[in-house]
Amino acid sequence: KRMLIVGNLIVALMAALVPMIPAFAAKEQLIMVYGQEFLSIPVVSTVYTKCCWMGLMALLIVLANEIVKDIISDYGDREMECHTIAVVWGQTVARIIATVLMVGACGVAMYAFGWRYGLFIVAVAGFYIFSAWKWQYTKYCSHIEKLLLLLSIGYSLVYYYQIFNA
Repeated sequence: KRMLIVGNLIVALMAALVPMIPAFAAKEQLIMVYGQEFLSIPVVSTVYTKCCWMGLMALLIVLANEIVKDIISDYGDREMECHTIAVVWGQTVARIIATVLMVGACGVAMYAFGWRYGLFIVAVAGFYIFSAWKWQYTKYCSHIEKLLLLLSIGYSLVYYYQIFNA
């Protein structure tokens, strides 16, 4: 918290790596078993692409939530002389940035997951944005963020079912 946005980015990057690690960690073992031709299978490239989109969505959602948590702890951060976005640029700018990040996550969801599943994520994200702008509701943003990440994991299960039961 002593350096502007660095801590928030580190946390968001760690969250973004979660959906990508299993796909890329297993890549070398699968190539050893099946050979280099394994990568030319269309399903494999689609799975890797979906994992990257999910990682980007996780990055945007967690970064937005980190900024909202900084808004919540603004008073204590000022007392401790921390350099968060809410302290340096103000709460309004912090909320605008969190809103833009969440709208970006919605765009990723609509593009990567399709409009049917993406609309559900957009609805939950809309409530998140509303909560971030209402001071008394910001304590719920962390729970909504976890719900959004759970929905993206749920999508991966739906996608897995569609691929292997088609």
